[in-house]
Amino acid sequence: MEEIGRVYEYGEGCDVVRVEIEGKGACQNCASRNVCVPFGGTNRMVTEAMNEKGARPGDLVRIEMRPKSTVMAAFLLYLLPVVALFIGYALGASATGEEKYGIGAGLFLLVFSFGVLKALNAFFSKGKRFKPVVVEIIRRGGADGSRKRS
Repeated sequence: MEEIGRVYEYGEGCDVVRVEIEGKGACQNCASRNVCVPFGGTNRMVTEAMNEKGARPGDLVRIEMRPKSTVMAAFLLYLLPVVALFIGYALGASATGEEKYGIGAGLFLLVFSFGVLKALNAFFSKGKRFKPVVVEIIRRGGADGSRKRS
């Protein structure tokens, strides 16, 4: 995954920057456009990226998500809840011999998996593994965006 955006402030120190990305035309045709609100009602999204190229506020940059991280994030978000549902159903139904307990156990593990994902999100948000990386500074910007968060 690759995006182009403008650095608008430093994050934690200078090793993380916040990048503002313009929404693409593809968002207009997306089936999830009415549910997904990454742009906060506008056509802009803000993300944190690892600043491996020394970008400064105002710079136009290209950011990329590492392929391994993208696959792992997709697995966690989409497959973990489904796997939890099936495991819960199998355990509940085999332990009691009744389908209704299997359904209940499956739903319980499904909801539990969402809690696990929320905890993992808090854990991974602190690390660098799932953050996009600034891979290129396309154009140096002016001093108009020299904000630094404390």
